[in-house]
Amino acid sequence: MKTFGKSATADMLRHLKRELVHAVWRFLMDDEFIEAYVHGLATTLADGLERLGFPRFLIYSADYPEK
Repeated sequence: MKTFGKSATADMLRHLKRELVHAVWRFLMDDEFIEAYVHGLATTLADGLERLGFPRFLIYSADYPEK
């Protein structure tokens, strides 16, 4: 409103939300995460054995344009 004197359109808000989601993914997918994703994280558990854990993001995504 301050810059353009009118509210953002639905198309502009959709674009900005998309850009925000992509920026968050870029933040989360740093080099350290990618290394752990590919090679695993070595962790020594209470039983004294070292195990590898592989981090994953689980995503439920659906597109229902008619709703």
